[in-house]
Amino acid sequence: TSPYKYAFSYKKSTSDHFILLKNYSSTNTYTFMPKAVGQYRFCVKLKDAKNTVIVKKFTVNVTAGATAALTNTSKLASSTVKLGKSITVNCSASGGKQSYQYAVAVKKALSENYTTVRGYSKTAMVTYKPAAATKYVLRVKVKDASGTIRTKLLNFTVNK
Repeated sequence: TSPYKYAFSYKKSTSDHFILLKNYSSTNTYTFMPKAVGQYRFCVKLKDAKNTVIVKKFTVNVTAGATAALTNTSKLASSTVKLGKSITVNCSASGGKQSYQYAVAVKKALSENYTTVRGYSKTAMVTYKPAAATKYVLRVKVKDASGTIRTKLLNFTVNK
C-alpha cells in the first residue's frame, strides 16, 4: 500500500558489496553515470507503508561510448581563381577516430576521370594550379585511423 519509498544501490561485477546510491525516498528514479566500462549490478528496493520490501536486481553492461560519425568538413579558400594562379583546399574532418589523412584529386567538370593532386597525407592544406579556364571539381577524401573514408566534392571556376 502507498506511500512507496525507493532505495537504489549498485556494485561492479568484481565487488562483493553493494554501494548505496540513494536511500529510501519517494523519488522512484535514479540516474547513474558510470565512470568506467564494465558490468554493473543494480538493486532497487521498494518499501510500502507497511514496511514490506520488494527487491529487484538487474545487470547492465557498460561499453565505451560511441564516437561521432566521421564527417568531411573540407573547404576551398575561394570558389573562383584566375588562370595562372593556384587554388587552396583546406582539408578537415570531425568525428571518427583521429588521426586523419587526406587525399585530393581533380577533374574538369565535364570530364569523368579524376587526376590525383596528392595521395593520402596528414598535411591538411593542398594547393592546385589549374591549366585551363573552365569549371573544375576537386574530390577530397578523408580517412580516419580506423580506415573509414568520407568524400566531399568541391566545385570551383577558373577565369581568364
